[in-house]
Amino acid sequence: MSLYDIDQSRSLDKPLFHYTSVDSLDKIIGSNCLLASSVSYMNDSSEFEYALKLTCNVLKKKASGESEPLTSILYESLLETFAKYTDTIVPLFIVSFSEEQNSLSQWRSYTPYGKGVSIEFKPDRIKEHVKRNSLQLVRCIYDWPEQERQISRNLDSAIGQAMKVIGSIILAEDDEGKAIVKDALGRCAWDFLETLGNIKHPDFKEEREWRIISQLIPWSTGGLINYRNKSGIYVPYIEVNFDKTPIFDSVVLGPTAHEKLALFSMEEHLVKKLGVTPKVEWCGTPYREWT
Repeated sequence: MSLYDIDQSRSLDKPLFHYTSVDSLDKIIGSNCLLASSVSYMNDSSEFEYALKLTCNVLKKKASGESEPLTSILYESLLETFAKYTDTIVPLFIVSFSEEQNSLSQWRSYTPYGKGVSIEFKPDRIKEHVKRNSLQLVRCIYDWPEQERQISRNLDSAIGQAMKVIGSIILAEDDEGKAIVKDALGRCAWDFLETLGNIKHPDFKEEREWRIISQLIPWSTGGLINYRNKSGIYVPYIEVNFDKTPIFDSVVLGPTAHEKLALFSMEEHLVKKLGVTPKVEWCGTPYREWT
């Protein structure tokens, strides 16, 4: 059970769209699930590092303005702990969606040319799934002041939890006391990482992203975590299963030089695979790539 309730499912009142490839669409239909990848393997390689650096900056401000000695020491200790996480592969798993059904920047970034799709998920479908599977749905934050406010609030909560365990032991000089403090701070910082899954660099704001986020899952967990080959690197992922078929409501085909052929065959393919005809349309974007 997560210590932090950051779920925003109740505020979702519009469809969300998942950008992927035609090949991945077939896998989604066949498995009735989406793949949630480790946040450390997202397209923006520095994404989680950005969130951690912002956390460290907030901690520095808190430490510099703190008059209570015990709390000040706690801030400094947490700062050292978070700094170590910069190079850590984090087992926090994410499925990305966008409020934008037809975004050229996302066709370019997240789909192969001529083989991309944007899959629509109605809000009720996502809400039901998130609730049933103890996941969290969050809207990504791109505004720097808003990011700092969220981090500050969650740090206050984390520190309050840590102080219940540590108290004055933080000043201990004996090995046992130091071990208690180290363990409590480590768990405090580790659990806090869950709250950073919706922090994105401001340069990505046009994506208007929402995310399904898992709890932190230990790497040692049996068969829950799997691996898929992506450009020669095995990317850790978990399956996010949906009960109802089809799990999506419509499909938009990305830029292609053969829109009429692509539309016809996609509609026929989905009828054969699903037994129903989801709405299928072409994005209409006159974008092409030269090979």
